[in-house]
Amino acid sequence: MKRYYKEIEGKKVFFNGILIKEDRQIINPSEEMLLEDGWIEYVQPEPSLEQIKFNKLMDLQYYDKSDNINMFYYNSVPMWLSREDRIVIKDRFEREKANGIELTKLYYQGQYIEVSPEVGIQLINAVASYADKCFDITEQHKSNINALTTKEEVEAYDYTVKYPEKLSL
Repeated sequence: MKRYYKEIEGKKVFFNGILIKEDRQIINPSEEMLLEDGWIEYVQPEPSLEQIKFNKLMDLQYYDKSDNINMFYYNSVPMWLSREDRIVIKDRFEREKANGIELTKLYYQGQYIEVSPEVGIQLINAVASYADKCFDITEQHKSNINALTTKEEVEAYDYTVKYPEKLSL
C-alpha cells in the first residue's frame, strides 16, 4: 500500500485516508486526487549497512538467549540453568559434598532431581562448559558480522551455525 506525505510547517505529515477539498471530505481518494492536492508518494529509504548490521546483531542476541542455545537435557527432560543459578547450585553442592551429604536435590521449575553432590557438581561443570563454548561462538559471530563490508554479506550471514550440540546428560 502506498503512503503519501506533505511538508507542513517544516514537518513531514502522512496522509490519514481523508482528503479535505473545498470543505468536502473525500474518503480514500484516488492517487490522482492526492497528487493534484500536493501529496507526495513516500518511498521507504534503503537501510544503511550499519542498520542492517544492528538488526542482524539483535537477531543474534535473541537467538543466543533462546532455547536454540540455552537448553540441555537431563534424563530427556529439557532444562536450562542460568550462569547465576549454576554458581549458586555448584556452591551448595560443594558445601554438601564437604559435609558428607550423600544425596541432594537439583530443583527445576517446581520439581527436583535427586543426585549425589559429586554428580551434581559434574552436571553443573558440564553445563557451564557448554555455555562457555556457546558464548565464544556468539562472540565470534558478533565479530564476523561487524567485519562484513556489504549489505548483501550481512543479510546472508548465518549466525545459527557452529554451536555445539545440546548436552544430553
